[in-house]
Amino acid sequence: MAIQLEPLLGNAAHYFFAIGLFAAGLTSAITAPLAGVYAVCGMLGWSNDMNNSRFKLVAIVVLTFGAAVASLGLDPVAVIIFAQAANGILLPIVTTYLVWLVNQKYVMGDYTNSMLVNLLILPVLLLIFGLSSYKLISLIF
Repeated sequence: MAIQLEPLLGNAAHYFFAIGLFAAGLTSAITAPLAGVYAVCGMLGWSNDMNNSRFKLVAIVVLTFGAAVASLGLDPVAVIIFAQAANGILLPIVTTYLVWLVNQKYVMGDYTNSMLVNLLILPVLLLIFGLSSYKLISLIF
C-alpha cells in the first residue's frame, strides 16, 4: 500500500505509511477496548467511573480476551474481516432496537421520534437490512 504514496512522498512513503499504520493501531488498541468497557457498564447500569471495581473487572476481561485472540497467531486480516462481518450482522439488530427505543415515550419523553423522522429512518433501515443480507448471503454462498 505504501507504493501508492511514492508519487507524493518519494522514498519516504514506506516510513510515512508505517508511522500511520502504527498510530492507527495504537489509537485503536486504546480506544476500542475502552469503548467496549463503557458500553458493557452502561448497558448493565453500572458506574462508568474508572475507579469502580466493576468497571475495572470488565476492562480486565475485555483486555484479556483481546490479548488471548491476538496471541493465537491468527491472520490479523482474517480476524478484522470476521469482526466486520459480525458487525454487519449485528448492525440491523442494534439499529432496529435503537429505533424502537427512541419511539418509546417513557424513555424519550418529549424527544420521542415524530412520524416524519420515522419515515426518514425507514429507507436507512431498509438499506442496512439489504446490505447486511447481501453480505451474509455472499459469505454463505
